[in-house]
Amino acid sequence: MDSRSVIASFFACWRVQDLEMALVHAHPDLVYVIHNGPDASPLAGVYCGIDRVRELGYSVLAQFDYTRYEPTIVGADGDIVRVQVVFGLRHRGSGHVIEGSQRS
Repeated sequence: MDSRSVIASFFACWRVQDLEMALVHAHPDLVYVIHNGPDASPLAGVYCGIDRVRELGYSVLAQFDYTRYEPTIVGADGDIVRVQVVFGLRHRGSGHVIEGSQRS
């Protein structure tokens, strides 16, 4: 499977909230960073490795409902795949909505 297909498959798994299948596509040394700070999100921080990213994923799924999830592969060159994700999340407890986009 080429890199673009791996990323597309990851997005398909996450879209249906199948975290375990999504993580099958990840490198064991995966690092995921939420940059918006603890005042904006109690989940902000750096998550290193599959186990920590799994914990984060289950926390997101437990605390938030997606109101929007639009991943787009904007380019691929060998092992490098550029993506943009437009998202909306509603916190189940407070009703607070977080919307934005991220590129990588």
